Amino acid sequence: MNRKNQSSKTKIRKLCATALAGMLVVLLICSTTLIGGAVTDEQPTVSVVNFSPKWGDKAANIESMTSYIEEAAENGTDIILFPEMAVTGYSTGMEYSDGSSVPMPVELAESKTGQTAAYFSDLAEKYDMYIVYGATETVEGESDVAYNSAFVCTPDGYVDSYQKISPVEGEWCKSGSTPKYFSTPWGNVALSICYDTYSVPEIGRLYSAAGCFLMLNPTAIVGGDWGWDYLDYSDAVYCEYTEDYYVKSWKSYYRLYLETDVQYDGMYIASSNILGPDGPDDVRNFEGGSLIIGPSNTVKTNPSNNKYDYITYYAGSVDNDNSGLATATLDVSLATNALTHRDIFQPDLYAQWYSELAAGKSVSAPTTDESPVCAVVDMDPKWGDKEANCNKILSYMSEGAGSVDIIVFPEMALTDYASTSDYGSEKWNMVIREAETTDGIYASKIAEKAKEYGMYVIYGTAEVNPDDADHPYNSAFVATPDGETLSYKKIQPVEGAWCTPGSEPLIVETPWGGMGISICMDTYSYPELERYYAAAGCKILVNPTASGGYAKKNFVYNTTLASIANRDGMIVLSSDLIGECGPSDMLSQFIGKSVIIGRNGLSPIFYTVENTSSELMQTATVNMAYTGFAITNFNPEVISNGYAALAADENLYDYSGLIPASDYVVPSTEPSLTEPSATESETTAPATSPDATSSTLSTSASNSATTDTAKDNSSVKTGFDMLSIYIVIAMAGVGTAMAVYSRRKDL
Repeated sequence: MNRKNQSSKTKIRKLCATALAGMLVVLLICSTTLIGGAVTDEQPTVSVVNFSPKWGDKAANIESMTSYIEEAAENGTDIILFPEMAVTGYSTGMEYSDGSSVPMPVELAESKTGQTAAYFSDLAEKYDMYIVYGATETVEGESDVAYNSAFVCTPDGYVDSYQKISPVEGEWCKSGSTPKYFSTPWGNVALSICYDTYSVPEIGRLYSAAGCFLMLNPTAIVGGDWGWDYLDYSDAVYCEYTEDYYVKSWKSYYRLYLETDVQYDGMYIASSNILGPDGPDDVRNFEGGSLIIGPSNTVKTNPSNNKYDYITYYAGSVDNDNSGLATATLDVSLATNALTHRDIFQPDLYAQWYSELAAGKSVSAPTTDESPVCAVVDMDPKWGDKEANCNKILSYMSEGAGSVDIIVFPEMALTDYASTSDYGSEKWNMVIREAETTDGIYASKIAEKAKEYGMYVIYGTAEVNPDDADHPYNSAFVATPDGETLSYKKIQPVEGAWCTPGSEPLIVETPWGGMGISICMDTYSYPELERYYAAAGCKILVNPTASGGYAKKNFVYNTTLASIANRDGMIVLSSDLIGECGPSDMLSQFIGKSVIIGRNGLSPIFYTVENTSSELMQTATVNMAYTGFAITNFNPEVISNGYAALAADENLYDYSGLIPASDYVVPSTEPSLTEPSATESETTAPATSPDATSSTLSTSASNSATTDTAKDNSSVKTGFDMLSIYIVIAMAGVGTAMAVYSRRKDL
C-alpha cells in the first residue's frame, strides 16, 4: 500500500500498540530475529538535514522539521535524521532563555512520553518513516539536569532514545550509559551523537560487531579554524592523503573521523549537522556538512590506492552548506562489518582491558620536560639471515648514537616478513628456523648496544613459542637502556596459520611517559589497543609494520595513524619495510611508509613522508607538549560491559527502552486537556505555552528499563488504564497477531 494511504489506519494501529504495550515489549526483547535481521530485499532511502534551528524556540523548530519530513516523504525517504538538539537549538554550558533561571536545555527537556515524541510518532506512522531527531531528555528524579538525546520514532508507533554517553555540553548534561540501536526491515540501525562518534570509536565498533548496517550521527560541529596560534607548525610536511599539513579546521576533524570510522566499522554513517548561527545571541556558527558516507563497492572488485576505493560519499559532503535534505539509497550488502566479524576480533580481551581502565589502570608520569629525538627506519632485511639483519640494525643504532633516544625498525626486521598458511613451505620453515628468544644471541647483541647508547630500540622478529615450536609469534622486541629485552606479541595477526596470536599489551615506561607497542594490523584496524594505551596514560605509540596488502593502501595507513595522534594524544612512530621480501620465487614489494606524527596539541604533524626507493633513517625531535589522553567523560566501564556482552554472545542492546508512543494532544488554551482532538491529517506542531506543557503525565505501560516519571514538558492521555492492559495481555493469541500486524510496513 502507498505510504500516503496509510493514514486512515494509523489511529487503530496506535491504539493497538498502546494496549499491547507490556506484551509487545517482551516479544521485542525475546525475538532477535524479528527485531535485528533484515526482512526485505529492498534498499533503504536515507535523508540527512542541514538544519537551522531557532535557539530555545521549540515550536518554531518542530514546525520547520515537519516541513522537511513532508518533503522527505515525497522523495520516498525511509529514515530521516535531524541534528543534535534540533528541537531546542544547541547549548553548551549554562545558557538560559530570557528571564529563566533554568538552563534552556533542561527547561525544554521532554521524555519519550512527551508531546514532541508523540507528535513525531504520528508523522512517522503517517509517512511510514523512521524519524530520528536530537533533543534534550528529562532525567528521572533529577530536575536540574537533562540528557542530550537522539529520539527515534518508528512507523509502527514506538519510541526510543539514546542518551549521549560522553557529553561535552557542561554541567546541565548528564551522561548516558547504554549503546542503542533500533530495528528496521533492512537490519539494525545504530545511534551515536557527535563527540561519541568522533572521540569514542569503541561505540561504533560495538555497533558493527552487533551487526548494524548504519550508524546515525546527529551532530553539532561548529565552523572555523582548529589550529592553535601558539603551536609550532614549522616541521609540518604536506600529506597528500589527508590533503593538508595538519588537521587545522573542524571540517578536517569531521572528515578524518567519519572516514576512519567507516574503515574501522564497515558500515554506513549518516551525519546531520546544524547550519548557520545558533545559541543565545547567535554566539556559535555551524557549517552544515550533513552527509551520508559508507563502504565503497570498489573494494570488493578492483581497489587501487585511492581512498575512494574504500569509502564513498553517497550524499552531501563536509562542504555541504545548503539548507535542506541530502538523500541516498543505500546498498545494505556493502555493510560487511568485516573487521568485527573475523576471528582476530577479540571482545573478551577488550572487555578485560577496559575493565582495567575502569579500575584506574595508569602509567607513570614523565620524569623530564625534554623532548626525545626519535628515528624510524625504512629497512630491507635479508630473507632468513638474522646475522646480516642484526648487523644492519646495529649499524643504524651506531649512526644515531649520541643523539637518538628511540629508534624503531619494521615488523619482522630481524628475520624478514613471512605470510603463509602452507605448513611445511619455505616461508613457514623459515619463521620456525629463525625465530628468536628475548635472550637469544642476536637479541642480546642489540640489547647490549642499546644499553651502551642509552637508547630504546624496537624491532620486529619471529619469536619462539615455547608451547608450540611449529607456531611462533610475530613479535616486537624492545631493547631498553637498562639492557633488558621486552616482548610484545602481535594480538591480531594476519600472517596466516604459522602465527600464534598474543594476548597482552606492552607498555614501556620511559622518561617521556608510557610507550605502547602495536604491530601493523593491530594499529590500523583495531583501535581498542591504541585506546587502552592512551587512556592508561601513554604518550608514545610505536608501530613496527609491513605495509603490504591492506596496510599498503595510503588511505588506511595514513588516516588511521593521523586519527591516533589526533584523538588519542600520542606521538606515533611507524617504521615500515622497503623492497622485496620472501624466498626468490615468492617476492613481495614494500614501498617504505615510515613516518613520525607529532601531537602538537590537537593537530598531528607529518614530520616525514613516504619513501619509495631505498633504505632510509629519518629522525625528528618530537614535541611532547600537549600530549596525553583528553577525552571528556570517557567511560571505560560502559565499553567493557559492551564487549563483555559480545564475548558472551549476548545482545548488545535488549530494546528495553522501546515503548509505545503516547497519543499526541493538540495544544489548547483550555485549562484542562482531557481528550485527543486531532486526527493525523489535522496534526499541528506542539506549542510551548505553560498550558500546553504542565499537565501531569499518565504513562500507558511499564518501561522495563527507563520509565519516565520525572518532570516533563508534555501532556499525555493514553486512552487505556492498567486493567485494560492486563486484559489484553491475557488475550495472547489476539495480541500476537496484532503485534505482527502492527510491525508490517506494507499493508
